[in-house]
Amino acid sequence: MLKKFLVCGAVVLLFAASGCTVGDNSEMYIPTIEALQAVATESAASFSNQQEELMSEKSELEADLATSKSEIEGFQTNAAELQSEIALLEDSLNDLEGQIFDLRSEKSVAESTARSYKDLFLANTGDEVGEFVLCGNALDTEFGYENKVTMRQELAEYLAKDTSINPNTITTQHQMIWSNTDDGLIKVFMGGYMYPFIVRFENPDFGSQNSVYSLTSGCYSDFPALEANLLAISDE
Repeated sequence: MLKKFLVCGAVVLLFAASGCTVGDNSEMYIPTIEALQAVATESAASFSNQQEELMSEKSELEADLATSKSEIEGFQTNAAELQSEIALLEDSLNDLEGQIFDLRSEKSVAESTARSYKDLFLANTGDEVGEFVLCGNALDTEFGYENKVTMRQELAEYLAKDTSINPNTITTQHQMIWSNTDDGLIKVFMGGYMYPFIVRFENPDFGSQNSVYSLTSGCYSDFPALEANLLAISDE
């Protein structure tokens, strides 16, 4: 079929190239077989070159298409992996949020418990019978804890501070508990009444801390170490 097409095309080309026409007074030009074969050969070569160029372009396009498909498959694989990673990260995030929620709940409970204990220690609420650890003015009270003699004078001044009684008119007594320490019972006599205090001095050997416990009020008038720990709770 192609050969017939090429021959016909060659004939047409020869007639076109000859510039001859057929008329009453004109002589018809008839191409020779050699001329037709030459034109057919030239046309065949031209069409062959065009066909090769088209086939080459087709091969390049097919290669580009294959590369694009491969890239698309790679992108799809990466997208699937990223989706999987995102799902894992979301699960981890949900777990962390759950842990944070639990920790906040625990912290809230711990803070509430700490405040309750602090209120009890600081005589803000106390229990049903009104007992507490630190007296109401403990945070504003400080003693020197030098020895039993100076402590007797400081306790006299402590009781006289909110009254009109002259501290010099107040008498005190000291009753030792142990022979190797100044810890003991200090009795303060004021206005016809006796106010007993148990005073302890810091002693690393016995593990004791400075403190003054009022037997009258049933609480510590001063307990520096305990007060520092309680104040640290409010600062956290």
